[in-house]
Amino acid sequence: MSTRVPWRGRDIRERTEGDVARRARSTARPLAGWKTNGDNRLRAETPETALYRSLVRLLLPVHFRERHGEELVWVFSELLMEAGIRRGARGRVTIWIREVPALLRLTWRLRRRG
Repeated sequence: MSTRVPWRGRDIRERTEGDVARRARSTARPLAGWKTNGDNRLRAETPETALYRSLVRLLLPVHFRERHGEELVWVFSELLMEAGIRRGARGRVTIWIREVPALLRLTWRLRRRG
């Protein structure tokens, strides 16, 4: 049974357990361009996320990338989304300016360690 919840002057319907189960069955396999993150939520892969994923693949050693690569991309995607919501394009650029040098430093440390 669904209930109605007021939100900013409008009513929205909460999802029922049946709705969630139907959605889980219908999204069992991701479509092209969609990725699942650690908690199995689907998210569209943006061009920025795809570029960051390529950088991770290109720069990081295989053993580290296989273990932590998806989590790095997921965190970057979350940061990018939050920055876009809060500060728009300027926030997204700020994330790039912060995260790419951090990825380069991580790569340097991992490769120096051997």
